[in-house]
Amino acid sequence: MFKQIPEETQYPNGKFQLKDGSIVYADGLNYGENDVFDYASVIFFEGKIAHMQVDTDSSIEDIDMGLGVSFENYTVEPNKFGSGYEVIFNDTFADDNLAVLPNEWE
Repeated sequence: MFKQIPEETQYPNGKFQLKDGSIVYADGLNYGENDVFDYASVIFFEGKIAHMQVDTDSSIEDIDMGLGVSFENYTVEPNKFGSGYEVIFNDTFADDNLAVLPNEWE
């Protein structure tokens, strides 16, 4: 449905270290501009969206409809950098629970 950005490194089965020191593997993928958002960084865990950071000027309702995913029972916050939103579907992947991201490993 959405195109990954070929110029950016994608992290299928990426290694995430949590604040408690445990290691979790999940897919960290980046998607480019489309009708719903300008850019999205998405973490998939066990076949489901766990965390999404979306750069867009669209409303959260428009994103919800465009993706066909309800954000009703999940954490939705304004993006810390720029316009858009951060949506947390799985608290394991909330920013304040992540110590090391896949791109930070040597």
